[in-house]
Amino acid sequence: MRSSSSYILFISLIILHYVSCQLQPSQLTTMNNLHKLLQTNTNNSKWNSSQDLSNPCSWTGVACTPNGSSIINLSLSSFSLSDVDSSWSSLVCQIETLRSLELSNNNLASIPPLLLSSCDDSLEVLNLNFSSNGLTGLLTSFLSGFRSLQVLDLSHNWFEGGIPERITEYRNISLLDLSYNRLNGSIPTGIDQLSNLQQLILSFNNLTGEIPPSISNITSLKQFAANYNRFTGQIPNDIGQLIGLEQLLLYANHLTGEIPNSITRITTLKCFSANQNGFTGVIPQGITRYLSNLDLSYNNLNGLIPSDLLSQLNLLTVDLSFNSLEGYIPVNASKSLFRLRLGSNWLRGEIPVWSSGNDTPSLAYLELGYNDLSGLIPPELRLYKNLSLWDLSHNNLTGSVPRELGDLNRLQGVQLDHNRLSGEIPSEIGGLEILVNLNMSWNLLSGSIPPSLSRLKMLTNLDLQVNNLSGQIPDSFGSMDKLLELQLGGNKLSGVIRSLPTKLKIALNLSSNSFTGPIPDSLNRLTSLEVLDLSNNRFSGGIPSFLTQMPSLTQILLSNNLLTGLVPRFNPNVIVSYGGNTNLSFPPSNQPAKTVSVGIVVASTAAVVVLMVVTIVAVIVSRKIHRVNDNEESHHSSQPEVVKSRLLTLNEIYRTNLDFTKVMKRASYASSVVLKTSLGTCLDWNNRYIIAFGVANGLAFLHGCPPGPIILLDLSSKGIMLKSLNEAQIGDIELSKVIDPSKST
Repeated sequence: MRSSSSYILFISLIILHYVSCQLQPSQLTTMNNLHKLLQTNTNNSKWNSSQDLSNPCSWTGVACTPNGSSIINLSLSSFSLSDVDSSWSSLVCQIETLRSLELSNNNLASIPPLLLSSCDDSLEVLNLNFSSNGLTGLLTSFLSGFRSLQVLDLSHNWFEGGIPERITEYRNISLLDLSYNRLNGSIPTGIDQLSNLQQLILSFNNLTGEIPPSISNITSLKQFAANYNRFTGQIPNDIGQLIGLEQLLLYANHLTGEIPNSITRITTLKCFSANQNGFTGVIPQGITRYLSNLDLSYNNLNGLIPSDLLSQLNLLTVDLSFNSLEGYIPVNASKSLFRLRLGSNWLRGEIPVWSSGNDTPSLAYLELGYNDLSGLIPPELRLYKNLSLWDLSHNNLTGSVPRELGDLNRLQGVQLDHNRLSGEIPSEIGGLEILVNLNMSWNLLSGSIPPSLSRLKMLTNLDLQVNNLSGQIPDSFGSMDKLLELQLGGNKLSGVIRSLPTKLKIALNLSSNSFTGPIPDSLNRLTSLEVLDLSNNRFSGGIPSFLTQMPSLTQILLSNNLLTGLVPRFNPNVIVSYGGNTNLSFPPSNQPAKTVSVGIVVASTAAVVVLMVVTIVAVIVSRKIHRVNDNEESHHSSQPEVVKSRLLTLNEIYRTNLDFTKVMKRASYASSVVLKTSLGTCLDWNNRYIIAFGVANGLAFLHGCPPGPIILLDLSSKGIMLKSLNEAQIGDIELSKVIDPSKST
């Protein structure tokens, strides 16, 4: 009897469990209808015919309660939803147990009205994500319901207008992300009414005004991101009241004043980025006491670097470049420090030695260029085995290049240019197997070029110009297959050139040396070379006709040599200089005056277009400067890349301070030259202005695209197409996705 009862109980439990694990019939019907609708109306539904229609809880993006009876989370991210048919929204509203709805990465231009009406009445949604769509209009139209929201993500859209005061009524919200929109106006003064707010993300908008002091009252705040806006004024003095703040991102604004000392009291703060502003005064003592990442670059800070700034145990990255800091570099630095940028200040003294013992420091990026540092390069730098970028350029360093440099086998970039270094180039450098960029130009280096440099198989840019180097170019240089640029001008090199790297593309500069013999036949293989400078040497013989067949050549300088014979006919787009060769002769159609005039026309036309585009772009997107910030990358981020001989680090920036008076004078002069040719009658000044303005607006649009900036490898007249003389269009968009960067400069 007992056995029979136990059996019945066991069967009952199984049945009960089976029944309880079944999705409610109404939700099962709703989900199958939604499945059918999305299969019919979208081309990218993640719910295909292989889905188990009897168990929606197993579908992609669907999450149910533990017993499987109710749907609580629904993600339709990347389902190609659009405004063409929004009937799916009425089905979503029928899932009364829904607590999280994600609709990111779709093609919605507006929020379906049913979601704002029916869903708000029937659902208690806590998490709502509409990021990365094409939503337009004002936020006011959206903020009319869902008062129970805890997470609201409307980032990467096209919302305009201000942040409405109504946002302060969402008292339960913990995450508010409005970044990457077109919002303007100021932050509501009553923002502190959101007492549960933990993440406030307002980056990449056009917000103005001051950061309200009331924000210091939101003690629950962990992340405040207001970067890339137009905020003015100062950081609130009471910012230190945010005792749980972990990340404070204020970079790329118009903030001024001093950095408040209260920031140093936030024990939880790990990342503080306030670069690209107008901060003045000194750096507060103890600012890095709790930080992992500090970026105060591109400001007007002055005074000394606090003695304890680099020595904090948890410190990973520090960027103080492009300020007016004075004095000496602190003598103590944390072994955890991964990236240090102190370039473009007024720092003096010697480079400190931060390492002792056998421990390997973490430092991988060291940038001290554009200062007033003096003394020797310390050989102890050999202990920095993790160094990837080493920039000591534009200082007053003396002595020799330490041979210990060859021990740093992780180096990809070495910049020692514009110092007073002497002695020979160490042959040990040839052991840096992954070195990409080597610049030792504008020093006092002597001796011959070590043949071991040809072992640098990854090297793309080699710049040794303006030194006292002598001897010949090593024959082994012909094996450097990755080299794109070779700068050897302004030395004492001599002899006959027998071998050159065959893949040079950017430039070959052998000017102002003592090379003799004919122009080498090895140049014939440089079919992708753009600039060739052989001027101010003792080359003799004729100008080879193969130079006229180099398709990528834009400029060739042959002046002040001993060349003789007939000058071959170059493409009119190539700027040719051959003055100072007294025994050259010219055919009637290739007189020097005509060649020079073509060069003037090409150069002046380019100057007009470039100057106008730069001027207008500077006005339209003066604050939209692309920059990769330390706070957006971990300290294990990727290695630096080399582009056109300029070493770009993960924290590089491009900025220009334009003197518009000088710009307009140059533009006026250039235009006067251009308007004197046949070109002036083809394109008048008004059309040029309209075209330049159209290009500038195109660039501004590409930079601010909601999904993120679009890559445009090169902007030149060849890539500008005219729909009419009043409408310019930018071509060659995102070619980087289909070409090999090593095949083009």
